[in-house]
Amino acid sequence: MKKFTISLILFFLFFAVGLLTLKDYGISWDGPVHYQRGQVYLWYIFTGQKDYKKLPSYNLVKAQNNSKYHERSLYQIEDILRAGKYIMDYDRGHPPVADIISAFFNFVLYQRFGIVGDIESYHIFIIFCGALAVVFVFLFASEIFGNLAGILSAIFMATYPLFWSESHFNIKDPPVTAFITASFYFFWKGIKKNRLLFISISSVFAGLALGVKFNILFFAPLYLWFAIGSIKKNKKLLIGFLLFPLIIYGLFYVFWPYIWGDPIARTIQVFKYYEKVGIGYLYQGNFLFGPFNLYPLYWILTTTPLITLITAFAGLFTIYVKRKKNMDFLVFILFWLALSVGRVSFAKMSIYGGVRQIMEFVPAVSILAGTGSAFLINNLALRFKKKIPVRLLCLVLVSIILIVPLWKLHPYENVYFNSLIENLGRAIEKKIPAAGNTFGNAYKEGIDWINSNAPQNSKLAIIQGAMANLPLYKIRSDIIYDNKNFSGIDKKGEYLMEVSYIQEINSYHYAWNYSKKFLKSVYEVKVDGGVVLTIWKNDLDNTKEEFKLNEIENTNRITISDNKNYVLLSFDRELLLSRLSMSFTSCTKPPSGYIETSTDGTDWERQGDPIPSEQIYRKLNVRDGLLEYMFPAVRAKYIKLVLSELDSCSIDKFNPKITYLK
Repeated sequence: MKKFTISLILFFLFFAVGLLTLKDYGISWDGPVHYQRGQVYLWYIFTGQKDYKKLPSYNLVKAQNNSKYHERSLYQIEDILRAGKYIMDYDRGHPPVADIISAFFNFVLYQRFGIVGDIESYHIFIIFCGALAVVFVFLFASEIFGNLAGILSAIFMATYPLFWSESHFNIKDPPVTAFITASFYFFWKGIKKNRLLFISISSVFAGLALGVKFNILFFAPLYLWFAIGSIKKNKKLLIGFLLFPLIIYGLFYVFWPYIWGDPIARTIQVFKYYEKVGIGYLYQGNFLFGPFNLYPLYWILTTTPLITLITAFAGLFTIYVKRKKNMDFLVFILFWLALSVGRVSFAKMSIYGGVRQIMEFVPAVSILAGTGSAFLINNLALRFKKKIPVRLLCLVLVSIILIVPLWKLHPYENVYFNSLIENLGRAIEKKIPAAGNTFGNAYKEGIDWINSNAPQNSKLAIIQGAMANLPLYKIRSDIIYDNKNFSGIDKKGEYLMEVSYIQEINSYHYAWNYSKKFLKSVYEVKVDGGVVLTIWKNDLDNTKEEFKLNEIENTNRITISDNKNYVLLSFDRELLLSRLSMSFTSCTKPPSGYIETSTDGTDWERQGDPIPSEQIYRKLNVRDGLLEYMFPAVRAKYIKLVLSELDSCSIDKFNPKITYLK
């Protein structure tokens, strides 16, 4: 069978199954920001307008109650932060190629023709990119090791749990993986066949990759190494390699109107953004080994299916044994792996949430696995002297082994852990950073439960996420959804919902501790022995028996003593703290800092929420000259306020009031 035919079959098979399963997935929590940016830029490119005044207003109630509504996307938002002028002048972060292209899919499939839903139309672009990645993995492996290796490599790629899952909703990593893989394929083809055309196509895909994320820049050593070697053999390729960076930056420039205003200064600003988020944040201190962070390697080893791991090592061994014939590719694939995984394996490089940020390693592992499994299958076929039946049987068996875990975890395949850990539940017990993180995908099931079970006019809030994490038109129209609904100990009866995982970065500590300590869950999404989403109802009926307590104001004397750096409050006995109120009207500058508590005045525990921060009702705990600090039933006899700007305050005018639980 010709490679082109196989490529088409693989593309449409992945794309079709992706479409059929798309309805089961939610959105990534950073997706809305990218949908909004993409719409702004697409609208500007189409019309030259920096606002949506020519569009009809978005009708949320109609969108909630009429599945055929498609007059305008939810993410064409007319506000000061996402209006065109703001984006054009102050945009930062990742480049917007994937944002713009996905917005175009939305424009055609949703706004113009109403073929699919609003969010689903953005995600079809991601599935399309996933299918492209599978095809280029096949082409890469098949041209070097034959069609069997290519087909197996494509199967390993398509069924890699992280890749399969997030090819439904992750707007950055599957597209950049597809573009990098395509660039590598054409680059390899160009240097092997001495074709300038292929080098040029490679640079186009590299430019598209740069337009999604800067990951492609870390592969500069790979491009340079093989470019220099190729020029020595054929100087005609020199022009292609010289044009390579120009084409890359040209596409980066063309697709990002923000850059147009001041290309040099704004490009530098983007580099500074990547420096800020990519260097210096240490999220997994317990995985440090000297100057190295072993977390990425550990995550890959424990979240890659064992059959993929074993055959990938077999593939590496096979290529090494036949290195005289495939030495160049051995170097290429090692570069590929080392630069994708190695760059985040140093102690000063930041990575969080597993390895989705370096998803471009998956094609390399898949090609190795396909090569290794093809070698093993071919040897088995020779032994039985029945090549075709043995190969077909092995293809079916490998596919079944790979698909079964996806079937069991669906649609949460990206929380997969292999038998080296046992399962997700065990990974959570071991407190592996990011274990159980669905990146917002699980919100969909939470919304479905709320829509089916919440009484009319119920209130809903999520604990840590932004309100945009839940697509408003998916929520029942009578439900009042606002994160300001969180009432804490006031118990106003709102539903609270949040994804559950081993968090590397945490905020809203009071809200988290209150929900887990005080409330019984009314619904949990359980996957592979772990909980990935919890819903609580904040009322007395759903409060745990031991926390059905009343708030009582402490009328006993509070002793206040001050130090240069802190204020100490002490009580005549231990209290189960609920809230502290203090006046800061006597300060010329509002203090900021944190709170520590102690039962004996010697051992101190720092409370999670700083001053200022948002606690109940998503209001700052310092406002209008008043501090209202919430405690989730913390037992203490002493409170230490470690505050800045204390020298501008009159301590005797603080007038602290303590509320405790009894």
